[in-house]
Amino acid sequence: MAVKAPPPVIAPNWTGFYVGVHAGWGFADADATSRTNAGALPFFAPARFDLSGNGPMFGGQLGYNWQANNWVLGVEADISGSGISGFESRVPFRVTGAATMMFGADSHMRQSVNWLASARGRLGYAWGPGLIYATGGAAWANIDYQANTSEGLDPCGGYGCSLPANFNGTRSGWAAGGGYEWAAASNWSLRGEYLYYNFGGANAAARTVSGGVGATCPACLTTYQWGDFAIHAVRLGLNYRWGGVASAQASMSMPAPAPAAKDWTGFYAGVHGGWAFGRGNGSAITTIDTPPRVYLGPNSYNLDADGPLFGGQAGYNRQIANWMAGIEADVSGTGVRGFHAQPPYCPQPFSCVPAGPLFAAGSFLKQDVAWLASLRGRLGHTWGTGMVYVTGGAALAGVDYQANLTNGIGPGSAFPVKVSKTRSGWVAGGGYEWPVWSNWTVRGEYLYYRFDDFSATAASISSLPGCRGNAAARCSTTYRWDDLDIHALRFGLNYKL
Repeated sequence: MAVKAPPPVIAPNWTGFYVGVHAGWGFADADATSRTNAGALPFFAPARFDLSGNGPMFGGQLGYNWQANNWVLGVEADISGSGISGFESRVPFRVTGAATMMFGADSHMRQSVNWLASARGRLGYAWGPGLIYATGGAAWANIDYQANTSEGLDPCGGYGCSLPANFNGTRSGWAAGGGYEWAAASNWSLRGEYLYYNFGGANAAARTVSGGVGATCPACLTTYQWGDFAIHAVRLGLNYRWGGVASAQASMSMPAPAPAAKDWTGFYAGVHGGWAFGRGNGSAITTIDTPPRVYLGPNSYNLDADGPLFGGQAGYNRQIANWMAGIEADVSGTGVRGFHAQPPYCPQPFSCVPAGPLFAAGSFLKQDVAWLASLRGRLGHTWGTGMVYVTGGAALAGVDYQANLTNGIGPGSAFPVKVSKTRSGWVAGGGYEWPVWSNWTVRGEYLYYRFDDFSATAASISSLPGCRGNAAARCSTTYRWDDLDIHALRFGLNYKL
């Protein structure tokens, strides 16, 4: 008896407009320099800062493909929110007069990439159910630049001087890379790609900012230079395409659309991307023990920050009638990086100076949420073709804390802290998940995280014994990072095993 042959597998037609979302991780290679002169002569030795960093990316893309035989030509525009940030703080080395390390001064530089965008051409070759492609074109990056140098002198008890630079700029450059896109079902496709970005640098010149009465600052000029930098990005994406769908026979070889009523019971795994908003504050206070008193502060810092997140999740659902109970574990890398720098506050009249900000010194607090993780229960109810659910449980956060405060007196003293901690807390939220085809589902959800405060105390680092000229005195600075709240909006893709 003749056996009927199965229908031939026909590759999808990629022609048509498409729109989608992507998430991934970026790695930046960057450095910077600062040079401080007093007139024509160097005041501080030139300093180099390593501003390399990495962080998550989340964004969207749209484009058009045209297919001729197996070749595909296209254009695409995209934009990605970025959590890529680089920072370094150094002790300035004074080369005028008696050369010395100026622990009482402060010098730092920072570069934060807010977003990346590109307009690129694509050339691809249809290969089985997918498309392998190369891409390249113009690119733009929006960047926050921050830097400061304080000269560390306190003449006649004066406020002293600092040389700050803070500005935003959009840099132009280029991007090139490639990837593979797979026609998952009907008009949906999944992709993985690598992109290399290259951008030019930026320069800024800062003159002295003085506290006013009694401050006799040298006529200094600091030139900051952020060098050319590159970003290596690895991204996963989901696209929906209009037109150019596969033939009826081809669609038979692709995963079937999701059924009207879905059985949610089973194990699943997936990925997610989104945006997180961190809310937090910090403080610093420096005390001296001989006689006991507040030396500098209290100082307050706003550490609110937002940034993208990207990660994965796995879990199990059990459905009974229209109700679903489940458990889920997840981890997300984040770009929530809070930073605030300012001159420390002098609360009492030392020498001939009234209370006020000490520009000769410097201080900053930094709070980087490197990752978030949670183990949560879920309770849901079917609604239409999807499921609405609430969720809650235990949460962890990997947080990098860094701070420094300098006292701006001669060689002076610094009070640095740099530590990474895993904070425990809780998380709650909810969302909606719906099937798109076969065993695949997409979801949108909101999660609220809460973590407790953290404190650290730093003893002084100085080239001279004691504190503020008193060899017998001891100083210390206590830093506090208040309770941390994070609001996260996430979009996810799951596959039921």
